Amino acid sequence: MWGQVPYCTAAEGLLKIYIYLHDNPSELETSEPDYSKMTSAEKKKAKAIARKKKKAAEKKADTQKGNSGNGQKNGNKGLVKDDDPDGENLLKKDPLEESKRLVATLVKNARHRPSTWIWQYDVSCRRGKYLMALQV
Repeated sequence: MWGQVPYCTAAEGLLKIYIYLHDNPSELETSEPDYSKMTSAEKKKAKAIARKKKKAAEKKADTQKGNSGNGQKNGNKGLVKDDDPDGENLLKKDPLEESKRLVATLVKNARHRPSTWIWQYDVSCRRGKYLMALQV
């Protein structure tokens, strides 16, 4: 039972994030600003800022690719390289499906926690599965 507490706490934190992402999908969008409402000087400034951000992201990606083999050379063979350190691939997944997976694990392994059933209800209602929300 004591080993479940850290996992449950972490899972509940992830569920909060996934629910927030589901409720606020505009946070995920990284589209360009509406240039039609800007003056020419504002457009120029916004495009320059976007270019700088893009270059910084490319430079960061290049440095991460260059450091990918260093763990093996230093004798740190036990370390695992994270393929997605910024979590961009996680943002592409459906937040409700990930929430469903986490809640199913909590229901299976932490039935004694009242928060498990609260999360089960919350996620099931958002998915439109009302009978599952009432399940105990």
